[in-house]
Amino acid sequence: MHKPNVAVVFTGGTIAGRSDSSLDTTSYRSGVLTGAELLARIPEALDICTPVPEQFRNVVSADITDADLLELHALVSRQLAQDDIAGVVITHGTATLEETAAFLQFTVHGEKPVVLVGAMRPDSAISADGPLNLVQALALAASPKARGRGVLVCANDRIGSAIHISKTNTQAVDTFQARDAGFLGVMMGVRPLFYAQPAQPLLPPCFDLAGARALPRVAVVHTHLNDDPGVLDYFLSQGARGLVIAATGNGTMSTAMVDRANACVERGIPVVKSSVCGAGFLWNEGKDLLIPAGFHNPQKSRILLALCLRQGMDRARIEACFTAPLA
Repeated sequence: MHKPNVAVVFTGGTIAGRSDSSLDTTSYRSGVLTGAELLARIPEALDICTPVPEQFRNVVSADITDADLLELHALVSRQLAQDDIAGVVITHGTATLEETAAFLQFTVHGEKPVVLVGAMRPDSAISADGPLNLVQALALAASPKARGRGVLVCANDRIGSAIHISKTNTQAVDTFQARDAGFLGVMMGVRPLFYAQPAQPLLPPCFDLAGARALPRVAVVHTHLNDDPGVLDYFLSQGARGLVIAATGNGTMSTAMVDRANACVERGIPVVKSSVCGAGFLWNEGKDLLIPAGFHNPQKSRILLALCLRQGMDRARIEACFTAPLA
């Protein structure tokens, strides 16, 4: 019986990590195992699909760059365009997995499933979560039920939307959560069960990356007690074309930071205000000149703003991209 072909792109991370101790879950080496070695660990996957492997990178996910994202986008787009490929799975370190997932959601066209998967424990650890996560991701990408649902994240028996899911715990295997929106479904073994029929995601327009060789630089600035507003000028002096402020609470920041950020906006620099809370919605209350991030966290806001800048959007269109995607 023919099994669906699923492209599997390996980028490294904890799921490919190893340690000399089976009890080590924090000091391991990321990106040690190759994609071929990971697939050899899960022969059960061959009962579900025919994996088509591609070793893209083998690094800790913090080392993935914007240039890597553009190259990954091109690779995934080519794979999705192949008639004999049912879907794509991308193994990824969990530290920045949500950023890559959001980038692909903003830029990949089509109905075929794209599934990102990682692990919180290295392959060498007792109760390593990577092998089952990868098998489930392959099953999800091979399933017709996953079509038309946007870019997905599969981990710990849960299925999440790339636009809403975030890493919320430094060590727990249930780290990926969608605090406000919730999960899209669950994995019962290798059977995906969704809570609802596919719906058109309420998202900004999908950006066209044709001819893209780089993304405009956008810096993220974290606020705190007694912070220094001068860091905004520093990042601009280093070539940033836009800024994201990771504010506290409901976008709260010091008067000095607000004043400096407003001054940047008056100079023509788009500044987005997000929150470190991890959940909730920011909107424009007229208290400052900043663009509210809506429900996007700081790291996803950086990617979205960079894509908006590449498209040459004015302030109104940028703000619509951040805050319009709600019914």
